[in-house]
Order: sequence, then C-alpha cells, then structure tokens
Amino acid sequence: MDSLVKAFAPDEEPPPLSEADTLRSYGAELPSSGSDQASAKPNAVLAYLQHREILVPSYVAFVVKSLRNLDASTLTIDLAFTLVVRINFGGLPHELTRELTDSIAFRFNESPMNIDPEHTDTRWKGSLFVMTMRIVLSHVVFTGDNFDYGMWKAFPFDEPRLAFRLEFTSHTIEAGALKGWKVRYNVHGHLGTPAQRPLLSEIERVRPMMSFKTNADGLPAFDCKMEELAVTFTAERKAKDGVTFIYFPVVTFVIPLFRHPGTPLRGMVFPLMVTDMGIVMTHFMSPLKYEERTATLVTVLLALFAFLNFARSLLPDVPVATWLDKQIFRSVAMSLIGMLETLLCKYEYVGYTLLDDNRLQLDGYYPSQWNFAGQPLSGSQTVSRVVRCLLLAIQAILMLLTCGEILFAMRAYQKQLARSSEMALKSSQTEMKKRSTDFDASAFGWPMDSKTAADVAVRATTRPQFKRRSRSYRSQSFSDGEVVGV
Repeated sequence: MDSLVKAFAPDEEPPPLSEADTLRSYGAELPSSGSDQASAKPNAVLAYLQHREILVPSYVAFVVKSLRNLDASTLTIDLAFTLVVRINFGGLPHELTRELTDSIAFRFNESPMNIDPEHTDTRWKGSLFVMTMRIVLSHVVFTGDNFDYGMWKAFPFDEPRLAFRLEFTSHTIEAGALKGWKVRYNVHGHLGTPAQRPLLSEIERVRPMMSFKTNADGLPAFDCKMEELAVTFTAERKAKDGVTFIYFPVVTFVIPLFRHPGTPLRGMVFPLMVTDMGIVMTHFMSPLKYEERTATLVTVLLALFAFLNFARSLLPDVPVATWLDKQIFRSVAMSLIGMLETLLCKYEYVGYTLLDDNRLQLDGYYPSQWNFAGQPLSGSQTVSRVVRCLLLAIQAILMLLTCGEILFAMRAYQKQLARSSEMALKSSQTEMKKRSTDFDASAFGWPMDSKTAADVAVRATTRPQFKRRSRSYRSQSFSDGEVVGV
C-alpha cells in the first residue's frame, strides 16, 4: 500500500520522455531510412534518431528588382532583389522556434549574407515563419560555383548565365530536451497543386520561386531568355549506421542571358570584314610589286592582332577560343596565305621585266613569258602557278566561311530575340505574383518530384551542364553535392 501511495505522490515528477517520444509530441515524423523519406509526407518536420538531426521544410522566393552594370571581365554585377523565406516549424515548441529564428543565417554565392533588421520583415502565420528581406548588392560575382567557361564561346553571340546560390546554414540546438541536435533546412520545390501538375508549364513552375519586377533588366547589351529560367537544388546526403537521408539546403537561381551583338558587330566584325576585303584586294596589285604587297599584308596582320586584343579585353581570361577569335584567326590565315602567294609570285616572275607595267597588271596571272613568243612555262613555274591557285582557292573558301557564319549567327540571334519577346509577352499576360496570403504549401514538395521521370535533370556540381538531361531523379542514387533542376 505504501508503494502504491508513493507511485502517485504529488511531489513526484513523471519520468522524462525519450527523444523519440518528444519528437512525436512535436508532430515530427521519424522515418527510419532514406527509402522512407521518399514516401514521407512533404512539408513535414522529419527527425532522424541515428543522426540526431531534424529537417525543417523551407520555401524560397527570389524576386529580382534590378540587374545593373554587368562586367564580363570581372564576372560581377550589381543586384537588387527581395528574398522571401518561409519556414514551416510544424509543432516545434515556442522556445525552440525562437532559438531557431534568432539564429537563421544564409550564404549567398559562398559569402555570408548580412541580414539588416531595418530592411527585413518577419511575421508568423500559424506554424509558418515568413522573412522578407530587401537586399542590394554591388559587384557580386554572378557565377556562384557554377562557372562554365563555355558560356563565352559564342562571343559576340554568347549566352552567359547568371547563377545566384543561396545556402541555408544549419544550427545546433543549445538548450531544451533536444540539446545537441542539429537542425537543417530542407528547401522544397514548387510543383503546383496536384490537379495542375500534369499541365504545368516551365514558366508556371519556376515563377513562384523566381520572378522579375517591371524594368528589372538594366543590362542594355543583354536580354533575358525567359524560356530557360531555372531553379536548381543541391542535394546533400547523410549516412550513419546504415540509415541514409537526403535533404536540399542549397537552391540556385539561374538567369540565362543572350547578348545583343550590335556593338561588337559595328566595332569589330564589320571592320574585320573590310580587312578581309583588303587582303583580297592585294591580289589585284602588280605581281612585280611584291614588296608593296607584303607591306600591305603585314599592316593588315597588325590590325588583326589589335582586333584580337580588343575582343579579349571585353571578356574574362577564359581558356577557350570564342567565335570572334576564330574569325580573327581565319583572317590571319588569309593574310598568311596572301604573303605565301606573294612569295611564290616573286620567284615565278624573277628575271622577267615588262616595259608596259599596265599590261603586266592585266596579264599578271597569265603566261609569265613576257616576250609573248608562245614559250611554254617551265616545270617550276607550272608548280608555282598550281600552288598559287590552290592558295587563292583556300583564301576564297575562308572568306565564304566567314560570311556564312556571320549570316547564320545573325539568323539564330533573330530567332532567339523573337522567342524571348514571345515568352515575355506570355509572362506579362499570366498573373504569377503570389501574395503571402496566397501561399499554398500543398503546391510544394520534394525537388525529386518536381518533374516527370522523363526529363528530370541531375547534374554534378563540379561541371554542371544546364542543358543536359539525365536519368530520372527517382532512379538516381545520390552522392554528396548533386543537383536536381526544376
């Protein structure tokens, strides 16, 4: 009887709950393996006992307000944007959520991001914590960790990509029943409502996570490829005691651009074509005036290398040959061929003179026996004449290739400009702006479900290829640092 009374004594405290029971009381789900994570309820707080880690669902919206002063040589840009971060803490207790909200931190393009309280609004909507940050950055490196030298290969018809990488910093709980546990933020992707998902277009999928204010594009030399806007998620994997889980702490906003080639065409390509014509015109000079022809070609060659240095000054120090580099070196090859042809011409006509120099200009590429006695060409003269004709043919082919590539590049640019204008018109006709009161967590979920199995993009962060498609997200076994695109 005494023991029974002791068991229900009012001064006795109930035994403490285990960590698992504590988490369940908070409404957290406890999947036991990575395979369970795929079937776990999206937008829910997940806890892994073996790892002592909690995954909190998070949502991001990136609203571009201004893009200014893009400097391709230093890979920097002036950027103004509004960042809306929503975090669903579920049933976590008030003390813990207060600790977490006070310690929220981000890294933007690998640099710590300062959160200015004067330009940051915070509010609660039930269990949803909403942060709205208005940020202005100058000379921010726009490539993040996704730099690809190949984006400059087509200069001045290049299509650079602005990549802004946002990373949520994890936090270790300092007090309470879960002291020592680590909280990680798991960014969800926009999928659309279940009824909309099969019919959701790319722009409708991306725009709730990334949008633009009117007149945000302040880059006169570039325009945005609205049809290729992308949001990618970087997956990280944790494994311990046979239990593996994947979460997405990093989201990258990709803004593809294309250059308006008007200024480079006027300043470099058109003068380059005139220079090529100057090389061709040297063949109409007298074959006996090889010194003057050589001096003219050397002058043209110096101008070509000046073009090359000027073109390189507009780009970063990239280890790839650009489209304009190829055209300049093609012109250099034409100048070299002209000098070789002049050298052969000198030895073909050596020892011959002509009193009437005008006649020589007319007959310069005809029989070189200038006594016009019908004497046949010597063997060396025949070989020289054949080689000269081949050199002239190669020069003509190079000239035609240059003209053809310019025409095809201009045609592709006109098509891209038309596509971009059409997509901008469609975007303006579609109301995609979402107020906080319109936020619907059911339209978000695992990034692995953000596309159909046929066209999900999985890319390694070491050398990302934004246009390359890979296997289905579901059938891909993850390693640390993999990227899935939305």
